[in-house]
Amino acid sequence: MLRRFIAFIGVCVLSFSAFADSWRVGAPPANASASSAALVTNDAGDTLYLWRQAPSQRYEIFAELHLGTGKAFSHRLPKYQIDQGKITRIDRIGGSTGTSVEGWASVSDRRAIWKLRDSDDRILSEGEGLYSWISGDRIRFVYFDDVGREITTEFSLSGSSLSITKIAGVQIK
Repeated sequence: MLRRFIAFIGVCVLSFSAFADSWRVGAPPANASASSAALVTNDAGDTLYLWRQAPSQRYEIFAELHLGTGKAFSHRLPKYQIDQGKITRIDRIGGSTGTSVEGWASVSDRRAIWKLRDSDDRILSEGEGLYSWISGDRIRFVYFDDVGREITTEFSLSGSSLSITKIAGVQIK
């Protein structure tokens, strides 16, 4: 009986590990006006969401980072880096046409939200920021917690392209 219980616990742990860092389509965050989102949860319990604003003829894509239990943001927005690329401040992301969407970002104690793309073009080009989200391997966020410590959290981008293109309605050029 004890061996079966230990085996059951092992299967549960392996199942959870396989689920963590695996992109999927699921329910969006409560504040999103979308029916679904691409999302991933890492081993630390943090969740990253992407969704397309609906209803809209534009391709407005939003991202939202939710921190796991017991964690909190300071009132500063995080930065992120995909693979070894440049560090991106989420309050300074430019639109696909060179227009700025600067300023469309907010942070609360457990979540940060920002507009990642705002375009009327369905085709996603290699130079756009969202392109890195579907072609990269890992994304790393750096933020300050509520007592001023610098914290890092990472997510795999492996398999993100299918989930992200599905919810965003974009095609890769």
